This record gives sequence, structure tokens and C-alpha cells, in this order.
Amino acid sequence: MKVLQEASVIGRSFLYDILLQIAELPDPSTLDRALLGLEEAKLIYERSEQPDRVYMFKHAMTQEVAYSRLLRKERQKIHQRIGAVIERLFPDRRWKDMRSKNPIAIFSRRTTCCRLSRRQRTRSKQSSSTC
Repeated sequence: MKVLQEASVIGRSFLYDILLQIAELPDPSTLDRALLGLEEAKLIYERSEQPDRVYMFKHAMTQEVAYSRLLRKERQKIHQRIGAVIERLFPDRRWKDMRSKNPIAIFSRRTTCCRLSRRQRTRSKQSSSTC
């Protein structure tokens, strides 16, 4: 469950390398077994192997539920770890040119905006159907 939650913070699709570095697991084989179990449960699937291993949540709702099950403080810690890993893995990217020096903060704002707009669409559908 912890691997699923950590992956959900990365996003609907996530790089294996990022998850490997943020997951608090003893070795890569433990992560591989966890991912295999999630694939067998049909919660995620491997989208590509080349050039990087990329996984994706089969359903957006699965990712959202896993994400929402994390306490805010825990989510913030995971976001910070992801940001540090992204900066380490992609040092050639020019993060400092962006509004925030923390790339994960940009991602977090975008994710929050998407969630808010999704809620607003749902509410407007519900209110229009009750009229």
C-alpha cells in the first residue's frame, strides 16, 4: 500500500527511477515485487521500458484515492523527496527559471488546480441534474 501511495504522489504516470529513490525500501527487488503485485491486482501497468521504465495507474480514481489516503504532512514529505530526486536525476533542466525553485511545487499547484476544476465540473453536473 505504501508503494502505491508514494507512486500516487508522483502522478498518474510515474518513472520507476523516481519511485525507486523515494520509496523507503531496503532494495530494488522489494520495489519490483511490490510493483508486480500492483500490476497483478490490475491497479497499475507498465507503459514503457525504453528508455525509462514508466508505469501508469490503470484508473485515475485509483491514483486519487491512494493520494487522498495520505496525511497532509506525509504527502508534503513525499513531495519534497520527489522534488529532490527530480533535481538530481535531471540536473540539466533549468528549474531556477521557473516561478518556483522547487519543481514539485509547480506540479503540486497544477495537480491541485486539476482536482479543483474536476470537483467544480462534478458539482455543476449535479446541480444541473437536480433542476
